[in-house]
Amino acid sequence: LPLYSKLVVDMYTWTGAMWTVADAVEAFRCLLIVLLTIQWSGSVEGVQQFSIHRMQHLDVGATGFGSPVAYVNMEGRSTQSPVLNRRCVFVKWKDLSMAIFDNLLERGMGAIVILMPGSFADISDSVREEWRELERQLLFKDIKIPVYFMTENEQILSIIQNMDDDAVRSNTSSVLASVLGSFGSYGYYMTTRGAEPKKLTHSLVPSISGLLKGSGIADQLPTVALVTHYDAFGISTGHSRGADASGTSVVAMLELARLFNKLYSNSLTKPRYNLLFLISGGGKLGYFGSRKWLDNNSDSWLLGSVDFFLCLESLGSEELYLHVARHPKNGSHLAIFTDHLNSSAQFIFNKRIHTIHKKIRASDDLLSWEHERFALMKQPAVTLSRHAAHGSYERYTVFDDMSVINEAVLVRNVEIVAEAVSRYIYELPPAYQGRLFKDHLAVNRELVMSQLRFLTSHTRSQQLLHSDHAVVQFILQTLSRYTSDVQKHVYTTSKSDPEFHFYDMMSTELQVFSVKPPIFDLFLAIVIALYILFVYILVQKFDVITSLFSGNHKVIVTSLINEPIAQ
Repeated sequence: LPLYSKLVVDMYTWTGAMWTVADAVEAFRCLLIVLLTIQWSGSVEGVQQFSIHRMQHLDVGATGFGSPVAYVNMEGRSTQSPVLNRRCVFVKWKDLSMAIFDNLLERGMGAIVILMPGSFADISDSVREEWRELERQLLFKDIKIPVYFMTENEQILSIIQNMDDDAVRSNTSSVLASVLGSFGSYGYYMTTRGAEPKKLTHSLVPSISGLLKGSGIADQLPTVALVTHYDAFGISTGHSRGADASGTSVVAMLELARLFNKLYSNSLTKPRYNLLFLISGGGKLGYFGSRKWLDNNSDSWLLGSVDFFLCLESLGSEELYLHVARHPKNGSHLAIFTDHLNSSAQFIFNKRIHTIHKKIRASDDLLSWEHERFALMKQPAVTLSRHAAHGSYERYTVFDDMSVINEAVLVRNVEIVAEAVSRYIYELPPAYQGRLFKDHLAVNRELVMSQLRFLTSHTRSQQLLHSDHAVVQFILQTLSRYTSDVQKHVYTTSKSDPEFHFYDMMSTELQVFSVKPPIFDLFLAIVIALYILFVYILVQKFDVITSLFSGNHKVIVTSLINEPIAQ
């Protein structure tokens, strides 16, 4: 600015004091451009981008989940800030409770970004249970503001620390001290890309099936069907990894396919039974993939040949429960298999599998267990799971990660299923006391755990699992290696009466601008206005000003203006 002042005086001197009003206006215009450039570059120091994931947003039947709002364009604040009206609030999940969330809403919070821990390995069971309860309450709460989730990292934690420091300074300092302190601090402005979410007209859900054909003509042989689903569900689409529900059942299915492939590849050990493997999508959405598979195969020989469907879910913990819609009749295929399952668990591992009977509520939008989907079609089916009750929050949570998995127990449970199925298809007596899956037929623990780590490295909310997704391709390629007639079925929701609706904008980028506070812009605008007024008076009234001085007045005025440059 002093250099510009010198330029004005020099121009006046060179032109012999012949400046016109137009010349002065042009000088002011150039000065204004320079000053506005300086002001803009000084108030916005930089921008950082973070990947964030929106709270679950879908409709299942008449039930809606999540918030319909997604767009964020507002200042950022921490929970310690005195003013939160129309502000985007950042809070760590471990510091959040339902009471705090309600209080933030009452204070006018405009959006919220919740920071999730990078790992839950050090979380106690009691704390994990409290977090699941909070997750459930938020999921069923009617929320009208954008709710996003992201994983903690050093950059975002540093931003929150700065917000907390500003909040403490604002709460403890006087008004004048807060105003003066704001000149040396920076605020944060948040924006997201895109507009508000739109309902998708139709949703595509892939499922994969494979078949091990028995000895003889396949369509004349009985079939045992093994079923599970690969998707997971939690409050955040970007954090739903489902290690136990239902990652363990997927890797169990893949390991069973590998083990029985060895038996079916040898003509001496090839049984007179087909083995069907169905890994469906939309399991958390009323077992949509299984329902569509049943509808599409209602007239096929394959469905007509099935003795029973064994549905697997959550096999990574100690206890096992067998869920049935009705108790199997004595002598039925399902009763015989149940005996084999119990005898395998008792003989090999001294474990007892508890049978739990629950009637089907067909009017519910979401069925409780996957076997109920087959039972509604008059097909004999059961579900084997570590959960005793269908309402367990552990089946629908983002806190289902690798830390809840007991590797040894998972391997044991896979072997129990393998032994029970093998005894049934080889028609061994229930009192048989042998062990087939050992030595070269033993369950490969390293392979099972590596596959589970791969599955949990990807979020598996169904909205994100398109036909070419890495998880879908992995299941397809693995089943293709061990079974035949592998098919990828891509099912779509009904156009007239959709079973569920997805929405777009489930993941986006959050742009965080580091900016000077608004009072800084106001102060700078006042300074600019005063300076322009000074230069205007200096140019327009130069003769009057110089008449106040005697002698070499131009030298005197020039020296007065150049003094700041020397300093």
